[in-house]
Amino acid sequence: MGIIIENVTYFQALGISKNISNASYVLRGTQLEWEDERDAPSRDQIDTWGTEAETRVKLRRLRLERNSYLLETDWSQSADVPEATKTKWQVYRQELRDITNTYSSIDTVIWPTRPE
Repeated sequence: MGIIIENVTYFQALGISKNISNASYVLRGTQLEWEDERDAPSRDQIDTWGTEAETRVKLRRLRLERNSYLLETDWSQSADVPEATKTKWQVYRQELRDITNTYSSIDTVIWPTRPE
């Protein structure tokens, strides 16, 4: 038996799988068991990887939501749309594209106001 690490979260497990490809471990619920202690990362490293994984997932969710808003407004840039309408929607669409420069999570984002 190797080393057992208790209370491993989903994001920590995700981080471990991304950062360690050849170690032998088993995840049982929230308990992580390493077959060889020499391969086991420190608890601090697991916490760091967990935080990084959670940040990536939240940013991905934000981008997916943003992309759906952009898709809903594609009509506004068609050739048959009046220039004044195109322009106001272009501003909104650019604000959507820039949203990840300001926010990194869908949990905290404040979406731009859609034109009328």
